[in-house]
Amino acid sequence: MAAKQNAKVLPRQGSLGWHVLDLVRLIRRPQGKMPTLLLLNLLILLVFGLIILFSASYVTGYYRFGDVYHYIRPQAILAVGGVGVMLVVSKLDYHIYRRFTLIIYGVTVALMIAALFCDPISGCRRWIHGDNLPFTLQPSEFAKVAIMLGVAAIYQAKRNELKKYSYGILYPVALVAGPMVLLLLAQSHKSGMIIVLCIVFTMIAVGGADIFQLIFTAVGGIICVVAYLMTQEDYVETRLATWSFNLDWDVLHYQTKQSILAIASGRLGGVGIGNGKQKQLWLPESVNDFIFAVLCEELGFIGAVICIGLFAWLIIQSLMIAIQAPDIYGVVLATGITAQIAWQVIFNLFVVTSIGPNTGISLPFFSDGGTSLVLLLGEMGILLNIGRAGNQAQERARREAQIHRELQPEHQIQ
Repeated sequence: MAAKQNAKVLPRQGSLGWHVLDLVRLIRRPQGKMPTLLLLNLLILLVFGLIILFSASYVTGYYRFGDVYHYIRPQAILAVGGVGVMLVVSKLDYHIYRRFTLIIYGVTVALMIAALFCDPISGCRRWIHGDNLPFTLQPSEFAKVAIMLGVAAIYQAKRNELKKYSYGILYPVALVAGPMVLLLLAQSHKSGMIIVLCIVFTMIAVGGADIFQLIFTAVGGIICVVAYLMTQEDYVETRLATWSFNLDWDVLHYQTKQSILAIASGRLGGVGIGNGKQKQLWLPESVNDFIFAVLCEELGFIGAVICIGLFAWLIIQSLMIAIQAPDIYGVVLATGITAQIAWQVIFNLFVVTSIGPNTGISLPFFSDGGTSLVLLLGEMGILLNIGRAGNQAQERARREAQIHRELQPEHQIQ
């Protein structure tokens, strides 16, 4: 009787107390070794990006606002805060986000809708802003995170039924990505729509959906996107009429011309940090979409190769974390985070070098934008935690293998 009275009474499964205890268990779960090489690479990219942003922005900041630190000051503050967020998130078990997926998705949809009621900036309603708000928020960056969490949650819940078209492809595309894509279109954010679709299809391809169903859906999706863009005559004509893969100078858009001039001026070693001329009000969006052109002018071919090499190594390290993740939820979520960085880098470099038509896609960790930077660093914290979980699983497997080898001779003697 005394033993029964002294026994701990645990909350009933499914109750609020049970969920709270489960969250505490996830937070306090032992963690594996931190992927230090990925963290080091990321910090180098972040510092590199801040240096280039300051160099690219001080002229524009002084001309428009009378302050050479107008762009770099908030970006540096958010970068420091974002690193703190990343380190905290890297200690939280990534499975915790499954419990908040619907809440995160619902809040993101609300933010996306709220942006439609704000005054347009450059003709687009992509930002939440106002005279009474001390900040500007871009909800489309939250949409990428919400979609990743949603697709990963479906793949974890239906991991044994992913060959079915409904669970493997239809639900992730139609139920998770579909509403966000429609809201992105309402915001006139076509480049964001393209990035989101690329992320989703990359996650589906890695997650284990039927390859023939995926190809069929991808081809159908490409046809639908192209057909929609063709109905947007101004959008398509403006970009295709001012794009030339062969760098026809009579065809190229003014912005692209200045970008090519900046890249060509850099030659092998560049003109030196801070000495570039195209950023002096010649190159539009030098602090955002075309910041890589400023890097090429000031650091030359060598600097461009170093930058691309750091991104390539970051993507490879992230893919290795995805491969070593201990469950499909970690695999798909890590793949989504990696895909976002990879596709944004590819599209941005294509635009800057005129390999592709001009679209508004920023360069991760380099371009100006506090919302994007903080969320990217938060995503990298999730990726670091998945890496820690993978390292822990590998270490456990090594210990078990070692114990098995030590016990094997005793069994053989018996």
